[in-house]
Amino acid sequence: MSKKRSKHDDVPAEQKQFLEYCRSGELPKVSKRDPKLARLVDGNGITALMYAVSAGQAQSLQVLLQMAVQDFTNARAGDGKTALMHASSKGQLECLKMLLAVGADKDAQDNSGTTALMKAAQRGHVECVRVLLNAGANPGLTNLKGNIARELTSDAEIMNLFDAKRHPTSSSGEFESMLTAHGLVQELARLNSTISPAPKLVHEPSQQPLPPPPSQSQSLPQCPPPSPTPARTQNLLSPPTSSEQAPKQFAVMLRAAGLEYVGTVKRS
Repeated sequence: MSKKRSKHDDVPAEQKQFLEYCRSGELPKVSKRDPKLARLVDGNGITALMYAVSAGQAQSLQVLLQMAVQDFTNARAGDGKTALMHASSKGQLECLKMLLAVGADKDAQDNSGTTALMKAAQRGHVECVRVLLNAGANPGLTNLKGNIARELTSDAEIMNLFDAKRHPTSSSGEFESMLTAHGLVQELARLNSTISPAPKLVHEPSQQPLPPPPSQSQSLPQCPPPSPTPARTQNLLSPPTSSEQAPKQFAVMLRAAGLEYVGTVKRS
């Protein structure tokens, strides 16, 4: 009965040997370090970085990073996993720190929506959880089942780490870190910029002192007498005193209104 072949068997011999060096920790002893080999990917999408990280080979990882593959740090395998996820899942703390130092994506999610923080919490890797939280990993992200990282662990120490981020008490810096993790700092800054400052409601007393109250010997100031009512002006529509001027004035008013005056009508 023939043995079932894996996609790893389809990798050329030279490349397969290089991947084995990464996994076994013998890479630092290899004299030939071709940068192209550092970017190797097997048939499952597993990179050389992932081989070294999964086996906890920090020295091999360091050699790979020195071979200018920092931009390859966030490469994904066929299942969407990154090298950082492999490090957190396996509890490889030293490799985890090295990947974070070169800018690995802390909040990348695989095909199931799982992050490196979720994997560390689910596997009970306390120090990995601590390092990821301190590095700013978002504890509020959910996987495809709707679970956050805290809901994937029953470890009391890990749950305390998450609770400390939710309810910081030691300093305002930790509180700001928690807000940053949830993206709230930027939102609060945006809202602050749209709110105009509230008007001052506190009455500020006048700088001038109030006059002393009048004594009994002093008489109170008298109000000035009311001014006489001005004479009512003549109504422009009132008939003039002269009966001869009435038709003329009335005709002027009609023309101003666009009408024509034809004279008076005598009653029979």
